[in-house]
Amino acid sequence: MENKIINLVELAANELNISAEMLTLNNKFRELPNWSSLNALLFVAKINEETGILISSADLADMITLSDIHHYLIKKLA
Repeated sequence: MENKIINLVELAANELNISAEMLTLNNKFRELPNWSSLNALLFVAKINEETGILISSADLADMITLSDIHHYLIKKLA
């Protein structure tokens, strides 16, 4: 599971064009540099591509941190 954590942080960094070193799972993703509604769609699409899990806009609206996304993915993979 550790690899999933690292991959989610790296995925966010890549999609938002920011350094992975400045990210943790505790980051509030809406406060990250370069976050926008377009980047949110791209980020969710990339998560879907990597995991096969689609996060609905309603579910994403309930999430605050990258950790929330991580826990959501764990639940869906279980």
